[in-house]
Amino acid sequence: AREEVWQFAEILRRAYPDRAKERLGLEEELKTREAFKAWYDGMMDAAWAKFIAAKNKAKPGDGDRIAAEVEAQGWSQTAVKKWGVYPYVKPFGTPTGKAELISFYFTQKYEDKGASGLPRWVESPGFTPPKPRSNEFVLISGKDSSSCSGVAMWTWPTKFLGDRSIWMNPADAERIGIKNGQEVEIEGLDTGVKGRTTVKITNRVMPGVLFAHGFSGGVRTKQNLGAYEWVREGINSHWFCTGYREPVVGSLSNNCSVRVRV
Repeated sequence: AREEVWQFAEILRRAYPDRAKERLGLEEELKTREAFKAWYDGMMDAAWAKFIAAKNKAKPGDGDRIAAEVEAQGWSQTAVKKWGVYPYVKPFGTPTGKAELISFYFTQKYEDKGASGLPRWVESPGFTPPKPRSNEFVLISGKDSSSCSGVAMWTWPTKFLGDRSIWMNPADAERIGIKNGQEVEIEGLDTGVKGRTTVKITNRVMPGVLFAHGFSGGVRTKQNLGAYEWVREGINSHWFCTGYREPVVGSLSNNCSVRVRV
């Protein structure tokens, strides 16, 4: 696998070689990891030297102080936070220079494509709306900082830190007769994909909505190592998504609708 900087640099070099040469000093293809590392380290060293020189020019000795502190302790305070600057001294980078309830920039650029700069609620075209007060729900997903990533999933502590259950409001659980910790079947209304997981009953989700952590479970690969069989527990919320893309700004619909069966 290639680092994303390597990938983006190669895309830029092939699409706009002049810009790659001017901005990144990149002219030849980075064919090996050694070549990428040599180019990347050189670019970062040059940027660091330029930063230190600029600090020294602005205030003699300040750049040398920063470099010495970073070398000694790994960090340095390079500037003092200034308060009361925006929008009192400098305007915001908006067409009006002020905070905008309506995005005039967005309106000017996209209104002719049917988009509005004023946020308004519309029924999501990304999934079929669930029937109210039934066994159908909107499923939303999110991450935590310790266990929800493709990297963290394959580390042993995630077995104990990760939450591979699905969260349900107590009112919904009582209405359809589900107990805390009970295993249920989840079926996508639009995709028909099914999976099984346990339910956590909590007030941290509102009625009519379910929540599941992303990148935490539901792994179905046949290449799984025996020590990590537990990553098969739970569901992958993306199983149930349609892949709908918002046509103007390109945002993907990560929410979906599912049916719960005991």
